[in-house]
Amino acid sequence: MTKLLLFLLTITIAAIASMWFIENDGSIVIEWLGYRIQTSVAFAILSSVVILVLLTTVIQLLIFLTSAPKKYRKAMLDRKKQNGLTALSKGFASIAAGDAKEAKRLTKQATSSLGNIPLTKLLSAQTAQLEGNNELAKVHYTSMLESKETETIAIKGLLIQARQDGDLNKAIFLAEKAVNLNPNSSWAISILMDLYKITEKWQEAEEILQKAKRIKLLSSDQYKRSLALIYTGICRDFRTKGVNDEAIKYAKKAYELQPDFPPIAQNYAKLLKDSGNNSKAARVIEKCWKTNTHPALADLYMNIYSNESTEKRLKRTESLLKISPNSFDGNILVAKAAMAAGNLSKARNHLKAALAIRETKSVCALMAELEKLEESDSSIIDQWRQRSVTSNSDKTWICDKCNASSDKWSINCNNCDSFDTLYWDNDNSSKLKILAPQQTELLEAS
Repeated sequence: MTKLLLFLLTITIAAIASMWFIENDGSIVIEWLGYRIQTSVAFAILSSVVILVLLTTVIQLLIFLTSAPKKYRKAMLDRKKQNGLTALSKGFASIAAGDAKEAKRLTKQATSSLGNIPLTKLLSAQTAQLEGNNELAKVHYTSMLESKETETIAIKGLLIQARQDGDLNKAIFLAEKAVNLNPNSSWAISILMDLYKITEKWQEAEEILQKAKRIKLLSSDQYKRSLALIYTGICRDFRTKGVNDEAIKYAKKAYELQPDFPPIAQNYAKLLKDSGNNSKAARVIEKCWKTNTHPALADLYMNIYSNESTEKRLKRTESLLKISPNSFDGNILVAKAAMAAGNLSKARNHLKAALAIRETKSVCALMAELEKLEESDSSIIDQWRQRSVTSNSDKTWICDKCNASSDKWSINCNNCDSFDTLYWDNDNSSKLKILAPQQTELLEAS
């Protein structure tokens, strides 16, 4: 609307000016080099305007002709860039869809259009990964390290490659570099923390755990759980070195954080027993027994009182059973002590109570032994022995990640090396996640 008004105003002014010059016309005389030119003022002005318009048109045409090639090249480059960006977007979409062939085609198109910019290098690296060409992927990721914009992405890609190759030392180096670049990077801290735990670098794991807590990467329960596990790992290292005072110190720290987990309670109680503090070791077991019973705790408890008479040991087992009435492990413990003391009727009663909870190999084997002690018919003994073969296992440690089973517990799965993935599996109670270090003596009969 404004342009229209300006145009109309210009036309109006031109018309008024033309009428004025027509009504007030004069003459112009030019004498130059023997020539004499005479014309009216209106014609002279009109001629000047026409010449100016023609001159402007010629200049604009010359400018257009000289700049046309440059504009054409720019238009082609813009089009090529747009095609490259489109190929780049579609390439990443193909990778997400798992279409390696299409991703490879689009990678070539994007690289041809955009050149080896960081994003095309990333697309090339991820395409190579999708194709299974890890060496080529490493080449692309390594070249991306040269650019600050893609350095972190390159480190992450190389880190994943290193873990896939099983090169944990390189993976740790790259994760540490990522954390140094960005101290608050949650993914880098999380990976580095995991790597430290898998490789049992407990001191480093404790330090990175503090960073994870600071950026709120872990909940309070997760933090306490991990810290208890790390302390137990440090305890194991001191035990290996024979530094028992430090071992007890860290076992106590772990126990204070997670007193209800049998592996941690057993570790601390065993160290106390070995140091001669039997009464405190027994109290540690009794406290844990209120919440979680476990056969390893029962074995250690009886081992603490191995020098007492069989009758006194039987009374102690009955006291432990009262802490967690009707527990499967408690009834088994009392039955064993009763058999050792010669109180076969009491042993039978507690074995029946255990069978009422669940039938396992050890219960049936104990029943066979009891029938033999009572001099029962051989067919009855054989029947219990056969049932001990077909019954469920008493205890099994299961890896929550690879599902591997073992009769011994460890901090890292012995099959897949996953950290803190073992749980105690039985048919009557909920699965119990385990928190303790990798050491073969734990959760075995002491």
